[in-house]
Order: sequence, then C-alpha cells, then structure tokens
Amino acid sequence: MACSNLDAVKGEHGFVGKIPVRNLWLLLAYASDLLREIDSAKKSIDDMPDEIPTLVTEMLIKRVEHRLRRSLSLSYVKEHSILNRVRGRIDSLQTERNQLLIRGKVACHFERLDSNTIVNRYVRAALSRCAGLVSSSDKVLAHRCRVLSGYMANLGVVGDCPTRSEIQSVRLTGSHSQDAKMLSLARLVFDLAIPSELAGKNSISDLERNEYVRKLFEKAVGGLYRFNLVSQGWRVLTSKQLKWQIESCSVGMHSLLPGMETDIVLENTAEQIRIVVDTKFAAMLTTGQFGQASIKSNHLYQIYAYLRSQEGSDELSNNSCGLMLYPSIGMEFCETALIQGHQIRFATVDLTASGMKIKHQILERAIFSSDAMKSA
Repeated sequence: MACSNLDAVKGEHGFVGKIPVRNLWLLLAYASDLLREIDSAKKSIDDMPDEIPTLVTEMLIKRVEHRLRRSLSLSYVKEHSILNRVRGRIDSLQTERNQLLIRGKVACHFERLDSNTIVNRYVRAALSRCAGLVSSSDKVLAHRCRVLSGYMANLGVVGDCPTRSEIQSVRLTGSHSQDAKMLSLARLVFDLAIPSELAGKNSISDLERNEYVRKLFEKAVGGLYRFNLVSQGWRVLTSKQLKWQIESCSVGMHSLLPGMETDIVLENTAEQIRIVVDTKFAAMLTTGQFGQASIKSNHLYQIYAYLRSQEGSDELSNNSCGLMLYPSIGMEFCETALIQGHQIRFATVDLTASGMKIKHQILERAIFSSDAMKSA
C-alpha cells in the first residue's frame, strides 16, 4: 500500500512499505543530536512529535542569529581574474596570449576570503527548507527564516545547496568549529524534509527500498537508549565490532572470516549484564514451508552467533542477553528463550503508538531477569 508522506508525519497511520509508522519525525529526533539541545525540564520530545519541525526551526534560527552577530565564518576561495596589478600567481599563458601587459593588465590566480562557504550555503538552504516546513503552522517563524536567508544572500552567500557528499567532506577545525551546532541542525532539517520530499509523484514505500529508513530505526533506538540509560550507569555502544575467538587457523583464514558488527550493545558493570541489540526494519515473522508462522532463521542464527562467539572474552560475555527488535505489523510480540545460557528475546515496537509508549516499549524490551523466564 502506498501513501502520502503526510500520513506518516502528521500523526496518522502511514506506511513505510508494509510497516505502519505514525511519526517519522520522532525517530529522526532520537537518531540525531536534537535531544542534547533540548531543555528536558521544559519540553519532552516524547509528548510533542508533531512539534519537532517547529522546534528544530527555532533552534536553527537562534544559532544562525548567534553566528551573524559574530560574523559568518570565512574561507579561502580560488579565483582567476585580469587585474591592474599582480596578485597571487601570474597566469603567464593568458597574459601573453592576450597581450595584457601592453594594456597595463595581468592575469592572476589568487585566493581571497569569502563568506560563500559550503557550510554557509548549506545553512541558508536549510533556512529556506524550514520556511516550507513550518509555513502552514507558524507563518511568523517561516518569515524569520526567509529574512535570515535573504540577509545571508546579501552577505554573499549565494549558489546551489551543497550535495550530501560535499557536506560529509567538511571538517570543522579552528574558528570554524563554532559552526558545528549550526551545521548539525541544518543536517537535521534536511533529514526532517526527507519524508516530505516523497509527496506527489513518489510514495513513501520508495523510502523503504533506500537504506535510509533501516538506518534511521537503528539510530533512533540507539539514541533513545543513550538518552535514557547513560544516567543510570549504562554504557551504550553502537556499531561495535566483534571478534571471533580463534584458537588457531590457516594463514589465509583470517581474511576469509566474515565480520561481525552489532547495532547496539548495552552494558552495566554494576548489574553485571550485557545486552546485544539488533534492529530489523522488517516483519519479525515469516511463513514456513507448511504455512506456519516462525521467526526468520537467519535472524536467530545472527543473534546466536553474536552471543556464543564471545563467550570467555570477558566477564560479561558468558551470560549476555540478545534482543532482536522489530516494528510491529498488526500484532505485538515479546517472546524470550534461554538457549545455552543466554536469554534471547524477539520483540516488536508499535510505531503507530504515542511517543511516550514507543519509548517505554523500547526500554522495557531491554529488561532481562530471571523473572522474564518464568513464562518462557
């Protein structure tokens, strides 16, 4: 079933492929650094998913105004021009070919400081995008975005929006590090706009075929655990590489073994517990040969390998737990089994629920104890 992005971002039940999603913006907020910018004493992101675009816009406006008061960052840009005096390096070929010296001129290659940097162009484009995101809900905020965008244009920030690869290549060092928060918010603006870019000719099911939504779900779960568990003594590790416990092997075997990388690892040394979490933005169950529903075998083998292959590597590895987390499709599951000393749980999260319920479900799925096995 294909649907407009507006269903998925305004609180109604939209679909990403076959998976019902109430609000992609909530996942985007947890997957980003937005939570670190919010005063939790005043605002709870779980209760206001529909306000996230407005909140991000307000924060971006404040950061841009802050940078403008202290002047935008400058960088050197290369130029080639015909001048009345030597500046930089002379372009001898063009100078001679056009006989410029006879006319008292010289062609030069030189560098000059300019505010028209990749970051500034990206931020200006983000302001324009924000104006469109909030225009229907807050016309005053949209007007402020357009005013700031116009002001940056007057300062010489012009041209097309940089590509994602250009932005990824940016390294903020020295005085440019002051642009880090502004750039982070601008990136989030374009992430927020990704669902709405699919309105019209395309359907949101196209988004699923892209790697974007799968990674979004993974990063959102990791961000939620980090935001809620670190203060309680937990370590939250993402994209952790695991090593095979090899006793001996032939010369070429090391290069042939497949790598193992977990999505999320939760560790609490005081409680002596480690939980390996793997997220799948797909259906939890599949249909077997004779029509019965079952867990996907490759998913079970994957989490089993993550746990068993690490036994003996440290104190937490011998009784570590595994959690396979899926979005729910029609039915909710939270089933646990004890397999060779390791609790392994397959569970779903209802992404059509309220923000608070989504948070509670994701946190509760990671609670393992002996009591959890009584009904297993």
